[in-house]
Amino acid sequence: VNELFDQNIWEKYGVGKDPRCANCMMHCGFESATIFQALKTPKDWATLIKSGAATKGGITAA
Repeated sequence: VNELFDQNIWEKYGVGKDPRCANCMMHCGFESATIFQALKTPKDWATLIKSGAATKGGITAA
């Protein structure tokens, strides 16, 4: 497990460092900021719910 947290390993990955990372959709820490911006008004919430993206299991890709 310690090997996974070794900073030397992660320096090899990322956009511009590894071609497999070019179109990666893996968690990067910006998701919460995106959600806060996208759902600023009640109208935005209603649009999300009506689109079917909000389910009992959470928010999914619409």
